[in-house]
Amino acid sequence: MIEKFKQYIQLNYSNLTYYDRVREFLEEVSLENISEETINKFILNKKETKAIETANLYIKALRVFLKFLKKDIELPNYSKTG
Repeated sequence: MIEKFKQYIQLNYSNLTYYDRVREFLEEVSLENISEETINKFILNKKETKAIETANLYIKALRVFLKFLKKDIELPNYSKTG
C-alpha cells in the first residue's frame, strides 16, 4: 500500500516529503486503525514535540493520504505560525 501511495505522490504532487510523513504515521498506526481519533492523537503529539510548520506538514501529508485512500475523515486545522 505504501509503495502505491509513493507512486500516487510522484504522479500527482511534487513533495515526496508527504510520503515520508505518512510512512512515519503508519509505523505508529496500522491501516485498519486509521480513524479521526488516531490521527488527532498523532497530530497532537507532533504539535507538542515539533515546530508548528512541521506539525502542519504532517496534517497536509495525512490529508493527501486520506484522499488517496478515499477516506472521509476530518483532520485538525493547521496551526498558525508566530
